Amino acid sequence: MFENSTHSRIFPLRMGGHNAYSQKFLKQIIRENITSMTTTSSSEQSRQNIVQLLNTAIVKSKEQTIKSNFQERLKIVCNSKVIESIGVAAKHLADAQNISNDQAMGQLIETFRELDTIWADYVTMEGLNRLKDILGDGQLH
Repeated sequence: MFENSTHSRIFPLRMGGHNAYSQKFLKQIIRENITSMTTTSSSEQSRQNIVQLLNTAIVKSKEQTIKSNFQERLKIVCNSKVIESIGVAAKHLADAQNISNDQAMGQLIETFRELDTIWADYVTMEGLNRLKDILGDGQLH
């Protein structure tokens, strides 16, 4: 479906635990984008190339910051006392509300996610309010 599309060139596929894009290929894509940006006369083509270059760079930067050993990371987390405690909490909640362990675990996860979302929104709003103060009211909407 995406074999030759921009999507397939921008977003790498995960195959067999390895990134389908090598550093060499990503460097080639970046070189092609830079070359086409400097030789094209169409502003739309230039804009598309800039967007593609930016997306490629974003993907590449994420790849460099994400640890590749997912199995080891998952094993460490799953064997932690924290996971054991979450299991105990789910069992306690299930017993207290007369629901299944699955339902209790789902409620715990949704509560953690909601707390995370609330705090992320709060921090974002604090940042926006500080920017408004710095820029002066009315300049940032």
